[in-house]
Amino acid sequence: SVSDPRNVTLGDGAKYPNTIMPATLKGSYSAFLPSVNVVWEIFDDFQLRSAVSRTMTRANPASMLPQLSGGGSGGDAFSLGNPNLRPYYSTNIDFSAELYTGGEGYISAGIFKKMITGFPSNYTSVQPYPWLAQFGTIFANSAVGTSAYNNLQNLAIAGGCWNAAAGSANTLNCVNVQITQARNATGLESIKGVELNWVQPLDFYLAEFGLKGFGWTANATMISTKTTPNSAAPAVVLNVSPFTYNLTSYYDNDGIMAKVSYAFQRGTITNSNVYGIISGFPSFTQERSLDYGQVDLSTSVKLSKFFGALPTDPEVTFDIQNLTHARNGRSYKQFPNLMNYSYDPGSLFLLGVRGSL
Repeated sequence: SVSDPRNVTLGDGAKYPNTIMPATLKGSYSAFLPSVNVVWEIFDDFQLRSAVSRTMTRANPASMLPQLSGGGSGGDAFSLGNPNLRPYYSTNIDFSAELYTGGEGYISAGIFKKMITGFPSNYTSVQPYPWLAQFGTIFANSAVGTSAYNNLQNLAIAGGCWNAAAGSANTLNCVNVQITQARNATGLESIKGVELNWVQPLDFYLAEFGLKGFGWTANATMISTKTTPNSAAPAVVLNVSPFTYNLTSYYDNDGIMAKVSYAFQRGTITNSNVYGIISGFPSFTQERSLDYGQVDLSTSVKLSKFFGALPTDPEVTFDIQNLTHARNGRSYKQFPNLMNYSYDPGSLFLLGVRGSL
């Protein structure tokens, strides 16, 4: 979206619409993705599993849009999409042991390692202000307030270039802007961890008391990460929680289902290359999200239980997400008392009906 040059001298309400310049880019890639899975059934109720595989994850299309955005109150920080992002690949090694406790019940423990190459990470480069012109972002070398930016941004941009004696801006080459863009890292990122699972229906014990359908599921994952030293990969693997667990208790019997679950995630490093925003203060080294736990409720009932056989065998569902109003998305910049953002989504109530023809 390129601003009409005639708008430089026009006020709000009289400006011409921007010119839209479509960009079409094409790319192709191919990969060999083998996998091997082996199961050793030691006993009828005990198995060992192992797997080796190579997997591919395509880049997020939102990160590939060739679009410049941002500016900030200082007019010097932008984000830029990267249409040249490639898929990233992982070589995976997994080993697990599974003990079956009857019916749907089982207990498992596993270890895994993933070696990732080409993981997309944000990199920040510094460019002179005229570099932005190729994306339609132009600052007029004239009096403050005559460009598309607001006065606060204009003052910030012109601050290092304004010659009070001459009464005009000398050159914008003395202004630098920070451009953040996702790129495929050249280093190796390793993720290894332990995963524990327990699925346990309680019919074997409660059925004799007329209480069928109760049970629970639980899982926990502990992860450690590292990157190859002296590589172009970030110093830490971003957005990977070192510890997560889920607990669910349920009742599912005779057309009625109710399930309460709790999911917990330890805080993660979300950005390891954060620049200072206040003159005179040192740059921040990282952004980190806070620990988060959420309670969800899910229920359903088949109407045939109360009204007999009905066409399509309809089932009414009622779900509540974030039952306890936990605040999601809280993060801070390096110091816990320096809040970056906090998001309070409240609870979400979902009522539905479904059937089959």
